[in-house]
Amino acid sequence: MTRWAWWAATLPFALAFALVLALVTSGWSPLRDLDTAVGDALNRYALDHDWVVRASSALSVIGSRLLYVPLFAALVLVLLWQGRRRSAAFIIVTAIGSELLNTSVKTAVDRSRPMFLDPLTQAPGSSFPSGHAQEAAVAAAMVLIVYLPALRGAARSAMITVAAVAVVAIGLSRVVLGVHYLSDVVGGYLLGAAWTMVVAALLTGSPPTTVTPQPSTSSKDERCGDDQARPIPK
Repeated sequence: MTRWAWWAATLPFALAFALVLALVTSGWSPLRDLDTAVGDALNRYALDHDWVVRASSALSVIGSRLLYVPLFAALVLVLLWQGRRRSAAFIIVTAIGSELLNTSVKTAVDRSRPMFLDPLTQAPGSSFPSGHAQEAAVAAAMVLIVYLPALRGAARSAMITVAAVAVVAIGLSRVVLGVHYLSDVVGGYLLGAAWTMVVAALLTGSPPTTVTPQPSTSSKDERCGDDQARPIPK
């Protein structure tokens, strides 16, 4: 994708996040009622099904910094070893920037976390947007942007499916555990996707008028794709 294509792809996610942010900060009653209804229903179901709590807790750990920090540190090292410095920079800037952005928005919005008569667990800090949901969206998007161009057929479909399922499951686990509203999770998804695309646009090497995909000429090109055609070139 070209730089302008990335900016165009960012726009709907950014606008959707702005809308959710406005509804949350204004206390729009239909959204508040939906958040409460979904949270209460999932809380009651989880209280009656212990396996749901265990699964949600495991998913929350998978979607936390305990996994992401070493995983992406290793990925950056691999990319640097392969000589893909721009891709490594993309991972670093996106991951660190996402964390700072999430903290800033949470501080500005300062939304209280859900409260239940029988809470399953508790979490510190503000609620909107969900950090786990945003991190999951960012992680999935980064991996897809860096590696999807090299895949074809079933492998490509499998990577997209696994990424989508993981993102949805991690976000849903936070609502099940009662530490986030549904709108917190949706906001995290949207902000994470928008931010990742912004960084992709900023780090795209060639201007859109000069990007011309070339056919592969070596086994290395076949594995990694042409540098000019890649969203995040070397």
